[in-house]
Amino acid sequence: MVTGMIKKVFKNQFGDVIEAIAVPLEINPKMWVLVIVRNYHIVETKVVTEGLVERIIQKWEEMAKKPSLDVVMKVLKYRKDGVWYVEASDGYVYVGGNTYPIRDKLKALGFRWDSGAGLWKAKAEKVDFEKLKELGAKEIQVSE
Repeated sequence: MVTGMIKKVFKNQFGDVIEAIAVPLEINPKMWVLVIVRNYHIVETKVVTEGLVERIIQKWEEMAKKPSLDVVMKVLKYRKDGVWYVEASDGYVYVGGNTYPIRDKLKALGFRWDSGAGLWKAKAEKVDFEKLKELGAKEIQVSE
């Protein structure tokens, strides 16, 4: 049984600092409060069993290594140009950029917000690229 506090700090490919902090509940030490913070903003809070703490932290560490370098370069382009884009790789389609105005439409198309990557994400086989083009996607690139 793990006691005390667990804290891990790492960076994702965008240079964001991600902290995973877990502490056991006083009323039930087998349950833990897990908080994930990215750049001083809480992105996830959960109460989980002791056994899940390390797995969830590991999932966040793995997500920090994604998305692909192509997506990172496009995010840098977005930060410069303010456009949104679509990238399909690793069996997923990522949408980033200034997507706030179309977030409800992205949800309707099956996209979910990936807070670890800071992008919308959907399985490639479920994405209707024509509808994405209708929303005004600036670029669609499919890589294998």
